[in-house]
Amino acid sequence: MRYFVTGAAGRLGTALVNRLATKVPASDIQLGVYDITDESPFIGRGFEIGRIDYSDRNILTAAFYNECVVIFIPAHDPDSYHAVRDLEHVIDASKRAGVKHIVTTGFIGDQANNPFARSAYYGYVSRRLAEFHSIGWTLVREGVFTSTITRHLDLIRANKAITAPCREGKVSFISIDDIAEAIADIVTDENLLQTGKTYTLTQTEPASMAEVAQILTSVTGTPLSYSPMNSDDFERRCNELANEKAQRQYAALHPHQTREAMPEEHFIGGVSESDRENGHGTIGHMLASECEAAAQSLLTETSDDFEKITGHAPLTLEESLRKAWEGKQTKQAAQTEAVPAAD
Repeated sequence: MRYFVTGAAGRLGTALVNRLATKVPASDIQLGVYDITDESPFIGRGFEIGRIDYSDRNILTAAFYNECVVIFIPAHDPDSYHAVRDLEHVIDASKRAGVKHIVTTGFIGDQANNPFARSAYYGYVSRRLAEFHSIGWTLVREGVFTSTITRHLDLIRANKAITAPCREGKVSFISIDDIAEAIADIVTDENLLQTGKTYTLTQTEPASMAEVAQILTSVTGTPLSYSPMNSDDFERRCNELANEKAQRQYAALHPHQTREAMPEEHFIGGVSESDRENGHGTIGHMLASECEAAAQSLLTETSDDFEKITGHAPLTLEESLRKAWEGKQTKQAAQTEAVPAAD
């Protein structure tokens, strides 16, 4: 059986490819990425690698030919409109290319009354897949990635607090590695790869941000508290950070362009002016709306599907955070050793 993994260069895509490669030959796995670079960790490992663009159904159709299972990992668009468009292009391309089965990811925040900026998409995807008759489909709903916390560890420690405006609401988390393990098990087991089946992957207990702060205090040794910002201030600050990141990425791609010449790609919340004109929301609004969903207790769903799929429990929140912290410490130590001593 052949597998096509879209979004293979992303965090979940990379973890999934690595896990899938332990179960099937690399020659059975094709990777779809937006940009192909010589620095890709997949080069030289026997994978087929091709460029895809979710906005171009013809490129997708050509990529999907001869594929049995397409694993569609949606782009991290901060709005539902573009996510729905991408899904429709993947569906159309899969039909034209003769794909037998689509596996894609959903989210526990898919309720009709959920204020999360992408909730409409996640509510749509399950309903849209249910219309399928000619192609098999499986949906994997996920809890909130623990990396939502771990990738901001430096900022949290600098602030000595978690500032997300979730109020007293609790969140069901799941690690990216656990999601990758479960999806790899699903797509390689005919008893799990069932048409019309929906799996929900979460840890066993949801946690409030105050509880997360307590766990991080124990894990990092840094006293941390939960001190939520006003939602509007949080959105504004997230947009500022996303904007700074986007400007750095833009400058890296245009090394010969002066900073004064950059206004044509003026970023707000990590979104360029041209994309905003096409309806893209901002990163800050997406994150603030997710916090509001948590505050309304709309992200607390738990499930034992992970254990049913894999045969063991998922990492606990403390285990996930500790693993990430230890990995960060190891990486920093390696970088320090790599810096030559001053004369």
